[in-house]
Amino acid sequence: MAGEGGPNVLYESPIKWATNAWFEREAMERLDANILIRVHLTADLDEVFDILQKWRSLQDIVIMAGLPWSETTESNIQNLHSYAYIPQLPWKILTYFIGRTEFVVTIMTRLTKLVTLNIGVTQELFIRLLPLLFHLEELSIVALSLREHWLQFEPPRISHPSATSKELTIMATGDIRKANGPLSSSLFLCFPNIHSLRLHTLQSSTIRMLISISGFRHVNAALISGRWSSDDTVPEGNVESLLYTVESLTCSVPDQYWRSLMPLHSKHMKYLDLSHIFSYEVDLGSRSWPELHTLRLGGGITIKWGGPKYHFLRFISVTGGIQTSHDGGARSATRICREIALHPNWFPALEVLAFQICPEWDILCILLESRNVATRPDISPIITLTIPTRCPPFLVECFRDLLRGNCLNHSHYEISLTAALQICRDLSLWVISPPRHCHL
Repeated sequence: MAGEGGPNVLYESPIKWATNAWFEREAMERLDANILIRVHLTADLDEVFDILQKWRSLQDIVIMAGLPWSETTESNIQNLHSYAYIPQLPWKILTYFIGRTEFVVTIMTRLTKLVTLNIGVTQELFIRLLPLLFHLEELSIVALSLREHWLQFEPPRISHPSATSKELTIMATGDIRKANGPLSSSLFLCFPNIHSLRLHTLQSSTIRMLISISGFRHVNAALISGRWSSDDTVPEGNVESLLYTVESLTCSVPDQYWRSLMPLHSKHMKYLDLSHIFSYEVDLGSRSWPELHTLRLGGGITIKWGGPKYHFLRFISVTGGIQTSHDGGARSATRICREIALHPNWFPALEVLAFQICPEWDILCILLESRNVATRPDISPIITLTIPTRCPPFLVECFRDLLRGNCLNHSHYEISLTAALQICRDLSLWVISPPRHCHL
């Protein structure tokens, strides 16, 4: 329960989820310790820890605020001594945005039931935290937010890895490039079994280090989100990395160094999301991408297709973005429609098309006719079509008819011209609203 009316919500009973910026110790002590499951606080964890450890039903705790990193008061030190004999804690999810080193180290081995850890770490806390994670035998999801600027450091001795961790997220708020070497080697040792890797707001040299082919050997899903710095050098050439072996890849990085990250081929890739890449040419010859099932593209991207067949490609979408002009996005969407219409045998399994940007309507009509009207037993019809809001109702009905396999009563040119005129005359078609879906 969230308190829209202020702190008085804390006195309601029963409360299983409490979130409030005005928690006071008296209010917290009034809560039923036997049923509270989730708590969201702005107080620092070590300030209210003596109360929290009494709530034996507590599973999910979010700490949004606290004292500055370097602040260690005499009362905090006294609190640490009192925590030396605390019992095992039942918490399963801990989100701690600014964990203080000594306190985190003190309680970490008591969190034996912890499944998800999302924590902000300085370089000092990172070095001390990683060797402790093997104690958490149920830990599955780890997210580390690297705070401040990092320098070169001696990697911690990690005698036992976190063997149960399957998902790892690394993000940074400062410049950590000077620590790339020890950072990556420490993570490789601590998390050898992860299946999912997410890298957010990292610079190119750090990304390239963490996706090394010799690092995380079991990753099958990766999300890469980079940022650009004026002094960040653009790597030359494409280096083989774990991105060549994953089954799912989502990328959102500046175009300046996307060329050095994009795999040139993949025998395993099933899901490829390039919807945030806006000015790049991608060679997706079917022999180099034989397992591709889902493809999401940005509006300005250019695809070089190639047969003989994309046996499993079922879903294609084209999205827009602030970096994509409407004309550029429309051309990209139209090119894709044209390729599908001209080469239906290349896309035998294609069933779903989603456009956030308008293609040329007549080309889209030709595509739908080639698959849904002039049907072939070896070519799947389009079952679901998602089109932008700026689509007149009569055109939506035309698409529905085509999806059902019905012939149109008007030429493609007439349909396209009439649609364009109606869009110009009807201001309601310019109102932003959810896209329209047509189904078979």
